[in-house]
Amino acid sequence: MTVKVIDAICGAGKTSYAIQYMNEHTDKLFIYVAPFLTEVERIKNQTIKGFFEPKAKSGKGKKINHVKTLVEEAVNIVMTHELFARLDEEPLINIKKEKYVLIMDEVANVLDTVGDVDKDDLRMLRDSSIIKIEEDGQITWLDPLYQGRFNDLKILSSKKRTYFFITIPSSSGQGQ
Repeated sequence: MTVKVIDAICGAGKTSYAIQYMNEHTDKLFIYVAPFLTEVERIKNQTIKGFFEPKAKSGKGKKINHVKTLVEEAVNIVMTHELFARLDEEPLINIKKEKYVLIMDEVANVLDTVGDVDKDDLRMLRDSSIIKIEEDGQITWLDPLYQGRFNDLKILSSKKRTYFFITIPSSSGQGQ
């Protein structure tokens, strides 16, 4: 795997360079991950080889299912960071298998909070044996049939990307 980082100030032409690169390499498969829907539209409109944006047919999680279908069809795909972060292991394995070139426009968040889940919610989920909080803080989802308010947490924990941690305020009153 090769990683190429292009770092420059806003407006320096990074996205234009990526579009030119994709237009010059129509023999390759691309997944372009953008922070905003406006950039998704820009990629769809300015690339020679068609890019497909995953669409929701109906209900939750349908965009993810469409991503899986698009990867299986081996077509160029453009999506937001938000959708890319929700992908489970299956499409990621197929992305690698199909030898997609992944272009991340802007840096994706490495740490983020999960919706409006707080420590009381986690305690309730733990006490109900829906989740387990491992020694290292990793959250393991135990109830495979659960479909409800905490489904985002379920999806992220199934990817082994979710940890419980507490911020300890410093003496100055700011979190660390």
